[in-house]
Amino acid sequence: MQENLSASFWALAESEGRLKDFAEAASDWFWEWDSELRYTYASDRLFELSAKKPEEIIGNLFTALYQGDPEDTEWINHINDLMAQRPFRDITYPLKLPDGTKRWLRLSGQPRHQPDGAFIGYRGTGTDITAEVRAREEAVETTIRFLDAIESVSDGIAFWDENDRFVLCNRIFRAQAGTAATALVRGNSYEDYLVSLLDHGIADVKEEERRQWLFRRLEEHMEPDQPFEVFRDGRWYLIREGRSADGTTVTVTTDVTDVKQREQYLRSVTDAVPILLAYVDRYQRFKLVNHEFEVWFGIGRQQALDKTIQETLGDVFFQEIRPHIDQAMAGKSVQFPMSIDMPEEQGDSDRRRHLEPVSRRISPAPARSSAFSLPPSTSPGVSRRNGARGPAKWLSSSRGRFSRPPSTPSSRASWSGTRNTIWLPGTRPSSGLRASPMMS
Repeated sequence: MQENLSASFWALAESEGRLKDFAEAASDWFWEWDSELRYTYASDRLFELSAKKPEEIIGNLFTALYQGDPEDTEWINHINDLMAQRPFRDITYPLKLPDGTKRWLRLSGQPRHQPDGAFIGYRGTGTDITAEVRAREEAVETTIRFLDAIESVSDGIAFWDENDRFVLCNRIFRAQAGTAATALVRGNSYEDYLVSLLDHGIADVKEEERRQWLFRRLEEHMEPDQPFEVFRDGRWYLIREGRSADGTTVTVTTDVTDVKQREQYLRSVTDAVPILLAYVDRYQRFKLVNHEFEVWFGIGRQQALDKTIQETLGDVFFQEIRPHIDQAMAGKSVQFPMSIDMPEEQGDSDRRRHLEPVSRRISPAPARSSAFSLPPSTSPGVSRRNGARGPAKWLSSSRGRFSRPPSTPSSRASWSGTRNTIWLPGTRPSSGLRASPMMS
């Protein structure tokens, strides 16, 4: 009999211990309230987290741990559940510690009843969710800062998820979309946005070309490569897109209408100047050429733009001047004579038109770009690449700027440069090389 009783007590203790272990493994602590919703029991872990003594909790109402807003909707609903003796789950209890820091506890509970149905209180578990709440608040703060940041820029910015569905954009992007912005709704596809641009006439595309335009834009969006320009609703926009590792795509649209107008003005000015002018960027790509460039080299403007010196003027010519280009791009001043052949299709009158004695000196300013200038000369040259007599042009350069010297072999112009952008004659960008006449 005694042995059976002992075995029963041991089994009961083992069962209670197992239950306690499971409860503590599943949560930070467990607790118990009586029928008046006063604490009758709580795990030691609760006292550690709340920094309260047992007598400050045991015997006190459940509100002893709540220091949040009594008008909070979740709290009001929780009170209603308790009054109706319903179970509750994941109710947040904000708590301010003596040192001024905040902690957040999450409680879940089940009502308890006697066999006759009489209510005798609640029993439940609690979890410390402070780290979770702080992480969520930091995420919200980060999101707010991010939204403030994209709203403060002058570019339009939009985000598309890994399935190319709209996530969010700033007000500039929405304004640039005009009436097509009705498609900028979370969950709409990028194709929906493009179709809206067509339907609202924002993208000026002929009806028979719409399908091709849509296919091209979707392809550019799926595999973003180089920035491109579009004209819509009377404005020019430079569009840049990039895809992140998680599949998110960012679209950045910059209004370049003013830039395009300045480029047009610059083109008209440089075309009116009777010397060859060209602008070359840090990658040795032509970004601007004037009419004289087309005449001198027999190369159309569109054939030269965004092409390198080597691609445009040929490998032989490039290899001859490459050492001088490298020195100029390193910030050194270079002077050297050189001859080039006139395009064969030019008549004698065109050739003589370029033979006026002018040379120029380039004064450096901070930018790693280049300009080429080939002023005309008055008398015909006597040297050609193949050694035969005939019209020729002597070149000397100044880090991307070629100046046409007088016809004598001793005449030359300079090629100098530094590490930043340039000034072309007749223009005034923020920094660069500035040209001034000088006789060699």
